[in-house]
Order: sequence, then C-alpha cells, then structure tokens
Amino acid sequence: MPVILKDLQALHDVIKVFKSNISKDSLERRRNVDETQKKITELDSYEARLNKLKVDIHKSQETLELVSNIKTFVKAIETLINECRITLQNRLEIKDTIESFRLKTANSLVPSMDGSEDTTKKSIHSISLYADLINPENKAGHLIKFILKTRLSENAKIRLDKSYDTVEDLL
Repeated sequence: MPVILKDLQALHDVIKVFKSNISKDSLERRRNVDETQKKITELDSYEARLNKLKVDIHKSQETLELVSNIKTFVKAIETLINECRITLQNRLEIKDTIESFRLKTANSLVPSMDGSEDTTKKSIHSISLYADLINPENKAGHLIKFILKTRLSENAKIRLDKSYDTVEDLL
C-alpha cells in the first residue's frame, strides 16, 4: 500500500476515534466552552493534515485505481471532519439552553413518597425545581407521567387523578 494511502487511512482512523470520543463526552464537558474550543483546535489540526496530504496527492503520479481509492478516503475524512465540526459548533450555540427531561436526573432528584409529610414536602420542592429546569414542552408530558407512575405511595395513587395538564396542577 502506498505511503499516501496509509497516511490517509491513519488520519481517517484518528478522526473516527475523535468523533467517537466527542459523542461520549459528559454533559459537563459538552457545556465547557474551553474544552469545546480545544476540541475545535484539535479538529483544525486534522484538517490541516488532510490539506497537506491533498497537496502531496496532487504532486504524486499515481495509477487511476489508486486515485479512486485516495478520493474515497479524502471524501470520507472530509465528511467526518464536517460532522465533528457541526457537533462542536452546536455545543457552542446551545450552551445556555434549558435541558430536556432526563429520567436519570428525575430519578435521583425526586424522592419516592413513603407517606411521611417530610418526604411529601421534599418531593413537591424537587418536582417544582426540576420543572423549572426542563423545557416547557417536556413538563406536562414526561415529568408528570414519571411522578404519577413511579414516585407516589399507594395512598397517593388512590387520592390523585390519573393525569394532569400541568405540573402546577399536579403540585
């Protein structure tokens, strides 16, 4: 395999790993502007390597079959770079947006009711807090269903309605 093709394949593999890693970033890391800028700088270095390889490709005299393989790798690398760039740019743009309903967050934030007044008060405060943190369109649907199906005591299930239009109605 020619050196240029090996270099392209190596670059492709590195960018695939980079893309996989940014998709696994934690929520905290995704919201960190400095980390995102570092990732953009790293992505820029990959793009610079690709551009250098493109110059080398134009200088070389390769067979028609090899040129076809090179073009395929170049196109795949450019696609990966664009996908990564879009992901990172979106992180910068939605940094301050309100999050959507997350089952794991709701599960850890809202205690299960056990019939005690103290737990009921904690539940009400937690539900109110979480409702303020999530997108308005998610409040009525997911949060209310979650509370009614998983957080109520048997006594509360009997006394409450089966559905509510707003979180405020539920509270």
